[in-house]
Amino acid sequence: MSPETALVQVKSSASQQVLDRYIEIHDQSSVHDRLIFACHSEKTKLFADSRDDVILWDRRGLARAAIKNGLIDWLTERVG
Repeated sequence: MSPETALVQVKSSASQQVLDRYIEIHDQSSVHDRLIFACHSEKTKLFADSRDDVILWDRRGLARAAIKNGLIDWLTERVG
C-alpha cells in the first residue's frame, strides 16, 4: 500500500470560486489522494458538497490542528 498524498492549498482569504478551481485541479490530477484547503478568512461559507477527498479548514479548524499537533510554541516563536 502506498502512502497517501495530498494537494494542500493555504489562503488568507478565498471565495467558493477559488475553492471550486482547486477542486477542479484536484479532480483532473491523478497524483493526489486528497485536497486540503485551508482558509483563514472565507469571503463566504465554503462548501465541498460532502466529498470525502476534500478537507476544508477554516480559522477554527486551523487553530484546532495547531493545538492537536503541538504547534502552539512553534507559532508563538514565529509570530511573537
